[in-house]
Amino acid sequence: MESESSSADELDDGFFSRRRADGFESFLKKKSVDRISSLPDTVLVHILSFLPTKDAIKTTVLSKKWQFLWTLVPTLHFYDPKLLRNGDIHSFVNFIDQTLILHNAPKITKFRLELDYYAVFKSRVNLWVRFAVRREVEELDLDLLGAKVIEEFYGKPYKLPINLCMCSTVTKLSLRYCRFTYRNWTICWKSIKSLSLGYMQLTDALIRDILLGTPVLEVLELRECSGLNRLDINSERLNRLGIYGYGDFCKSDSDLVISAPKLRSLGIYGLFRRKCRLVNVKSLDDATLKFKLLDGHGNRDNSDKGYCKIMEELLSSLISVKNLTIATWCIQVSSILEVVIKHLPLLLVKCLILVTHFDKWDLPGIKCLLSQSILLEKLVVDVHSPSTSQFSFDKKFIDSYNFDGENYWASQKLVIPCLKNHLKTVEITGFSGGQHAIGFIQFILKNALVLEKMVICAKRAEQRRWMKDSKAKELVEVVQKMLRFRRASASAEILFSW
Repeated sequence: MESESSSADELDDGFFSRRRADGFESFLKKKSVDRISSLPDTVLVHILSFLPTKDAIKTTVLSKKWQFLWTLVPTLHFYDPKLLRNGDIHSFVNFIDQTLILHNAPKITKFRLELDYYAVFKSRVNLWVRFAVRREVEELDLDLLGAKVIEEFYGKPYKLPINLCMCSTVTKLSLRYCRFTYRNWTICWKSIKSLSLGYMQLTDALIRDILLGTPVLEVLELRECSGLNRLDINSERLNRLGIYGYGDFCKSDSDLVISAPKLRSLGIYGLFRRKCRLVNVKSLDDATLKFKLLDGHGNRDNSDKGYCKIMEELLSSLISVKNLTIATWCIQVSSILEVVIKHLPLLLVKCLILVTHFDKWDLPGIKCLLSQSILLEKLVVDVHSPSTSQFSFDKKFIDSYNFDGENYWASQKLVIPCLKNHLKTVEITGFSGGQHAIGFIQFILKNALVLEKMVICAKRAEQRRWMKDSKAKELVEVVQKMLRFRRASASAEILFSW
């Protein structure tokens, strides 16, 4: 009996051991199932479309199923910083050639090329562009910066081929360091809705032909282009214009005139060597002034009054916009208007965004803009670190009109109209303390009679990483202090975001 019992026990143990082993093996198999490869090809191709082309091609080693999937991906992005950094540009060009030979997608949705362009590659780039056009490309981005182009910028950048300038399928086009030649043919981009031109030599006639050849264009961006004297936009559809710097060294005394009676949104950004003059922008809802006029450019005598006149003319043109964003240089020129001229046109904005670092010489400009925004309902103050886009105040001016920045807001007695009747929301982002900012917050709380909410956000997470514990503790104490500030509006609440 004992031997039988013991045999049964051994049998049971063996049986359960085998079952446990089989179960564990089955578990391992389930855990090692390649669930991604089991997805439909269309889904896998869609996933690969988010990768740079070189990375998408690397998936061929995964299995036979993946071997040719990349050839069906409708997006192509050619950029290899490692090869370009090592100067192996010819290997990169050969890689693009081989990739396009094997590519089988019937239609290209996006084609992006970033290349250090040299004239020797002209025929190859022409072939790549022809490939994209024949595959009915929808979004095309050519960024052709090269050493030769930098050395002789107006020499021979890549010349756009006629097949691209007659492409009817492209809806979004971005061109950098290219050039037009249009003597014997016209531009016909009947599907383009968004056009971005960067670092290109333009003319008034050329931009006029481009606008005539893009009947459904909605967004136009000009980045560091040159050669323009006047930009006339009469299209019913084009509603957003962004000008990012202006690189014309030869005509700094003349104006860049912009006439766009039906434009809804205008942004002027970056460094300018010429003054922008707005002559007809009566339909604008949104305007952004984040630019700096370089010293001695656009202002013949380089005087403070000259810069003030430029600012006054700009703001007079924007009197009816609903949303206005103004950055440091323009704020500081407004400070001169406030301190010296004490005159600025009234603004009918409902939302004002100020990009500032609360420097002492930002304060009069902030007050000036607030005073003139008589219908203001929302104020956003985006606090940034000091940048190069500051106004270069003359030492004589600083000495003549110096004031106590620490107590500037406490010393203000004049009633600001929007604080009395309209301002309901204030948002301050990038807050890190500082007496100028704290004094401003106290001034708003003390005088905004209908304020409903003030939101204060501390510096962004990536900036806070470098903040010492002592600074963080100090900031908490500042917040507790501000919560005790007197509020003119009984319904005003203060929200802090750390």
